[in-house]
Amino acid sequence: MIKFINKFFPFELEKDKYDYVISFESIEHIQDDVQFIETIISAIKNNGYWFLSTPNEEKMSLKKNNNKFHFRHYTNKMVNDIFKKYNLKVIEQYGEDTYSIDKNGLIMGTLSEDKMELIKDYNGQFMVYILKVVKE
Repeated sequence: MIKFINKFFPFELEKDKYDYVISFESIEHIQDDVQFIETIISAIKNNGYWFLSTPNEEKMSLKKNNNKFHFRHYTNKMVNDIFKKYNLKVIEQYGEDTYSIDKNGLIMGTLSEDKMELIKDYNGQFMVYILKVVKE
């Protein structure tokens, strides 16, 4: 059975309930990302999966491209530190570009759909991870 939960954070989820959790383009919108991460991880069963995507600060700077709805963008180092802290195993990593960005790092517009491609092991404007949650 697939259960879709569409809620605004903070919210509570049952512990060790879900085999998979998908959170695309959401963590950057949450002020208390630690509480969000811990809530998501606690809801996933041991050896379950978290599908996570977030903007890549290295490719799409929040300082240069202000988005009043984003609290932060993450670098690869930041997300890998989070993964290590919470014993999350990266199963696969992808990157995707969706914007045309000028030499100064400013977003100029969106790319055509044929240029938006999810590429394995690519450091794109958006980072996409398939994570395995291993609880000890």
